[in-house]
Amino acid sequence: MRMRRVVTGVAAVLLLAGCTGSAEADGGAGTASPTAAQTPERTVEEVTGAIFGAADAAEPIAEADGEIVDNGSGRTPARITVEAVTAGPESTLLRFTLYATSGEESVSLQAFNALTPLTADVRDVKIGDPASGTTYAPYLGYEDGAESDEASFCLCSAHPKTIDTDGVHLYATYPPLDPAAQTATVYVPGFPELSDVPVTRTAEQGGK
Repeated sequence: MRMRRVVTGVAAVLLLAGCTGSAEADGGAGTASPTAAQTPERTVEEVTGAIFGAADAAEPIAEADGEIVDNGSGRTPARITVEAVTAGPESTLLRFTLYATSGEESVSLQAFNALTPLTADVRDVKIGDPASGTTYAPYLGYEDGAESDEASFCLCSAHPKTIDTDGVHLYATYPPLDPAAQTATVYVPGFPELSDVPVTRTAEQGGK
């Protein structure tokens, strides 16, 4: 089985092949679904390790109780915490954790990727930019020369097969927020929207 490879959206310049917006149920805001086309540089495991090396020490900046939704026949109580929304000049990184409220629970492939569950990632998790009125989906990329069923990938975490009370660290990478945005809204299927989530800026955008 070929190892899936991704481009790190925070460290690398993401070349947009296309970006479309459409009015959806996220408060009527346009939803942008960008794509990135360039040579992959790092494996999913390497990216996840780099992002979450110190994740256990991070204090949540937002949290909500909700439920994991499967194909319509079941609901699993769960909790989500957001550790960081980091805005850079080329991308925005969301770090969050998904917890089971009791014991270990299986997670449906449709929970965070309802339209294309076989891609097994969390691309249904979106982030809203109140300054521009835009809701973004994670960056999607493709690998030149790959087979059609293996070419597409998301600059986001792989879909968790199970969760427990220790939590599963996840991430997603989005287009850059408006420079005026000081907060963001996080949309996770099955959970209340998390509004007014503080945004941390990188040095390139005036952060510390």
